[in-house]
Amino acid sequence: MSKAEAKKILKSFKESDQKKIKSAKKLVSVSASVAVKKLKDPSAVEFAEIIAGMKKNGEDMLRIAGVLEEMKQIGAKMPDRWWTGLVMAVDQLLHTQRLDRLPSGVNVGVGFDTQLEVTQKLLINAHSKEPTLFRHGMNFAAVHHIDEIGQTEIGVLNKDQFQTAVQQCVRFYDVTGDGDDFATHAPPEAIKHLFNTNIRDLPYLASLIRVPIYGADKTLINKRGYNANGWVYYQPPNDLNIRALPDRVGRGALSKARRLIVEELMGDFPFDGWTRAEIVSAACYGSTTNPPPPSLLNAIGFLLEQFARPMIDGPLPVSLFHKPSPRTGATMLVNAVQLVVSGVSGTQTLPDSEEERDKRATAILMSGTAINLFDNVSGEISGGTLAKFWTDRVYVGRTLGKSEMRALPVTCSHALTGNNPSFSRELSERIGRIRLDARCADPGARNGFRHPELLAWVSENRGELVWAALVLIQNWIEKGCPEPVTPTSWRGGPDVASIPDAIHWGGYEAYVKVIGGIIGAAARNWTTWQANRKTEVVESGEDDAIQEVLSAWWSEASDVRGNSLDEKHGMYVRDIGDSPNTKPGLLSVVQAYNIYLPIKRIDRDDPTSYDPAAFGKWLAGYKDRIFKLDDEVGIEVELSRADARTRHGYKWSMQQVNAVAPDSENKVSADVIDIEAKRA
Repeated sequence: MSKAEAKKILKSFKESDQKKIKSAKKLVSVSASVAVKKLKDPSAVEFAEIIAGMKKNGEDMLRIAGVLEEMKQIGAKMPDRWWTGLVMAVDQLLHTQRLDRLPSGVNVGVGFDTQLEVTQKLLINAHSKEPTLFRHGMNFAAVHHIDEIGQTEIGVLNKDQFQTAVQQCVRFYDVTGDGDDFATHAPPEAIKHLFNTNIRDLPYLASLIRVPIYGADKTLINKRGYNANGWVYYQPPNDLNIRALPDRVGRGALSKARRLIVEELMGDFPFDGWTRAEIVSAACYGSTTNPPPPSLLNAIGFLLEQFARPMIDGPLPVSLFHKPSPRTGATMLVNAVQLVVSGVSGTQTLPDSEEERDKRATAILMSGTAINLFDNVSGEISGGTLAKFWTDRVYVGRTLGKSEMRALPVTCSHALTGNNPSFSRELSERIGRIRLDARCADPGARNGFRHPELLAWVSENRGELVWAALVLIQNWIEKGCPEPVTPTSWRGGPDVASIPDAIHWGGYEAYVKVIGGIIGAAARNWTTWQANRKTEVVESGEDDAIQEVLSAWWSEASDVRGNSLDEKHGMYVRDIGDSPNTKPGLLSVVQAYNIYLPIKRIDRDDPTSYDPAAFGKWLAGYKDRIFKLDDEVGIEVELSRADARTRHGYKWSMQQVNAVAPDSENKVSADVIDIEAKRA
């Protein structure tokens, strides 16, 4: 665009506005030069000066858009992406110049909007290079250092603490009638407004780390302070010494890393009932025909989680360290991993109520715990709070002792220990299993351990163990981040055919890709990672009753009691009709098979005299669910209810379902086959 054409556009403004836009020439000279450099066209200078002048003058966005359209007609040869790049270049330079020309403080005597704008700019500028104030989930948080004990913590801020943090880096002043200024407090309304605003230009902090880890771009984060690569703050203890990683991970380094983790750290634990000699032989020196037990590889994966956390774009599953007898070493194993990852170990008890679990989860996340352990869980474990805590990317929960809510990022690893605990189906799907079985009546009486004082040994050799974990991850990266290998059978375990899709874990695909890939790349025979996930059932039995009802119903459909399949295929809760033409209902099937149900009864002396309304409500909780019948291998049935209610109530049906693979050419999700047709 020529200068004459630029003057023509300027004349379309009011005279007062023309002066303001012209006065911006000095300001935008740098912007113009950058635009020319980026867009490789000298005509960008004239365009950039007008755009920047309008923005500096505070022109309405519609007016700017209109002028931009006029410019496009003049410079018609330029594609749309050229204009987008021009506007972005101007915006970037104006933003930088605004930060460079920040005032020394905030005048509390100016208008509210100006107070907010200047305070926010000064706050962002103060934390642009070495930040200590961050966005953390949907909260503000500060990093606090206690130099005397070498401790660093993340502190989620309330409004008063946020005000203190702001006043530590932003000066607020008022001006007297004589023109003198004096220091004063931040305006409360401005602080309140900023506290409830997501200041996006403040750096985001996901977690505090105390060992080097790999960022989302697969590069090592080992620089102290804030690292935007993984949204982490790295503050190692002064006494942590980690040898340099090799330029290229060779066989020697990889073998040493495996031996440190398997033989030194984990070898004394009886994974899947294996002895120490068997574990070391298979995991360190074994062949492809002798893979190590899956629980060992699952435990190694648990160790690696926090070192690879930014690369896992999704939640982490729960690692269950379960055993048939107490004192088998589950808590000690988790404590040892905690020491490696964060230098400290600790346990939590699992509260009974949902409300207390919610507060406990919030407290755990606020504390910045890297690995949370709920120790010695027992009985049947269920509940929506745990499902949220173990799945959500950002957990919204209530603060302990207060009514306020917090929204916090979930980056920690989850662990449970217990003696054969059971879980609801909802929670069971989120669990990876690490089985410890000493194969003796008194596991606590064992001796002959390689490291009798294991936790003390881990503390002394923490640097070496950190190095070993990083080597395994670096090895995977250098090999091109291969996909996880398909699980294979192991000694005492099922054949491959009986563990289909064990490596596919719904909701944890990112976890499987990274951790499964690292494990598979570490050794040719490390092929049993998560191979026990589907074969060890630890569900609480919450579906046993409905399974019994459906199995009895299926048996009745075979005409055992003289009733046709048609009559059993579609059934009401109650019996219908009068003798001799009575059609039995589902309650008659339940009574005939003497099935116990957890619902209300109408006769205290008759254990199967269930209230029909309660039974119908109980069935509704399983509507449209698909079940596998225990007594018919491979048969899956769907329980469904008619849409319309009749005078006899809702009619229920049970249909066999043959699932269709997602990648099948047949796009129908399921092929529903009538029981009568199937059995004919």
